[in-house]
Parts: sequence; C-alpha cells; structure tokens
Amino acid sequence: MKKQLAYVVATGLAAVVWSAGAAANLVSNGSFETPVISNGSPGVQTVTANGTTITDWTVGASNSVDIVRQSSSGPGAWANAGNQAIDMSGSGSFGPADLFQTITTTVGQTTFYRSGPHQTILVPVIPVVTQTGRTMR
Repeated sequence: MKKQLAYVVATGLAAVVWSAGAAANLVSNGSFETPVISNGSPGVQTVTANGTTITDWTVGASNSVDIVRQSSSGPGAWANAGNQAIDMSGSGSFGPADLFQTITTTVGQTTFYRSGPHQTILVPVIPVVTQTGRTMR
C-alpha cells in the first residue's frame, strides 16, 4: 500500500510540475516566424517605420528593422528558436529601431533572448521588470 501511495503522489507531483511548465507564452510570434521569408537570396525583408508586417509586432516610428532568415549557405540570422530573427538596425537605417507588442505580464517574470548581429557569442537572458501603468519598449 505504501508503494502505491508513493507512486500516486509522485505521479501527481509530476503532473503539477508539467502543467506549470506548459504555461502559455506571453509573447506572440516571439521567434518572428511570420511572415515567412523565402530561403532565396537575400533572405531579408525590411519592415519600415510604423510597419505592422511582422505578425503581432509594430515597428516604432524611428527606423526600419529587417527580418532575417537563417541560411545554411552563408551569413544569416542565428535565431534562438525557429529560422528567423530581427536585425534592429534595419537596412539603410541611421540608427536603432524599436519593435514592440503589448503584453500583460507579472512583474519580474518576463525574460527575452537577444544576440548581436551575425555573431556566435550569445548574450545572456535579461529580465524585464515593468511597473503598472508604464510602457516599456
């Protein structure tokens, strides 16, 4: 009986841990997979200021961004997940751009991944902490 009870408790704990880990992602299209950029050359699509081409994202008013597709035959995006990434300097931009979407968060629990352009050195995950009533880009 003790073995059966231990098995039931262990199974129940595993189910609780699994369901907690399966929580929905707060960021929609977080790996920038839509729209899909073709594998052909150049494998880049520029989205201009104020553009909404990237599903669930808006490019700010300052500059453009580039959606860059992973390439197996040369330079391309080193995406954390999927096959595409964002180049925040855009094509022909004169400075960095901003890219945003509105999400509802729990303070201290949202993180994101970033890396430099065409580099293999990964930048650590950075926590984003916001306050109620503030906008963060």
